[in-house]
Amino acid sequence: MRTASALIGACIDQCAPCQQSLAGKLLDEEAAVLAVLAGSVYTLHAESESDAGAQASRATQAFFGLVKLARDYRDPAILSDAVEILPRESRAALLEDALYLWTYYGHVHAGLLRERYPSCSR
Repeated sequence: MRTASALIGACIDQCAPCQQSLAGKLLDEEAAVLAVLAGSVYTLHAESESDAGAQASRATQAFFGLVKLARDYRDPAILSDAVEILPRESRAALLEDALYLWTYYGHVHAGLLRERYPSCSR
């Protein structure tokens, strides 16, 4: 999760070399890391946007549907299992979409992030 939080920070700070390096590392980590990074921001996004995921990649749209399912069944393992079977290109698209949202919430709704995730330093 250190890689994920550093990557979110690099995106918010707009450090392209750091983003590129950390994104590659994150894609090589266990699927659970990407599942948590994407699942947490899409859960937050679903609470504030009725059409969350509509403009995202196909991989993200499918993942977002699973976020809703995991929430309904209270089974977060669904997300990790789903990311596990994605090809690397789809994982990269999911990561890119999730980072876009993290950056958006980091700049626009910093208070919401702090309220929802108190350990977030941004």
